[in-house]
Formats: sequence, C-alpha cells, structure tokens
Amino acid sequence: MGNLEREHGVELLLGGELETSIVRLMRLNERRTLYDQQLLPQMAEQAEAALAAYNNDDGDFAEAVRARIAELNAKIDFLVIKTERLKTIAQLNYLLPSIPPRLNSDNTEGLKP
Repeated sequence: MGNLEREHGVELLLGGELETSIVRLMRLNERRTLYDQQLLPQMAEQAEAALAAYNNDDGDFAEAVRARIAELNAKIDFLVIKTERLKTIAQLNYLLPSIPPRLNSDNTEGLKP
C-alpha cells in the first residue's frame, strides 16, 4: 500500500469520525434543549406540587419524595448530556484543529461548550 492510498484511508476514517461526531453533537444539542426548556421545569413543578399537596394533607409523603427523586434524576441526566456534549466538542476540536476562530464564536451553537 502506497503513501497516497494510506493517506486516503486515513482521510476516510477521519471523515467518518467527523460525521459521526457532528451528528452526535446535533442530537445532544436537541436533548439539552429539551431538558432545559421542558423536562426540568416540568419536573420541578411536579415536585413542588407534590410537596404542597403533602403539606396541605392532600398528598402522600412517598409521592412527594418520589417526585423529588425524579427531579434529581432528571438533573443528573441533564449533567450527563452536558458532559457528553463537551466531550464531543473536544473530539471535534481534535479532528478539526485548524478550524477558523470565528466558528468557535458565540454565534455557533454546535462547537461552543
């Protein structure tokens, strides 16, 4: 195998990794938005409602605790999503070391931490 063939093989491999990382980042961005704008606020409301019901003798203590645990689990899931997103951005920065600085500006949703 000559140098040209080997370089082409490396380019194909890196291109596949790059495409995979970009798709992964897009999916993580969607999940991050879903958690931030919908799931976490809903979980907080449910936990507060369950606690208020318990405090007013209309609800069960176990239900209030379950709602709070569910909220905390959702927050942990959100942290995992954010961590995976940052790891993916680091991988993209490794695969694209010569990325122009303007692409890491605040206007680019995908490549900023």
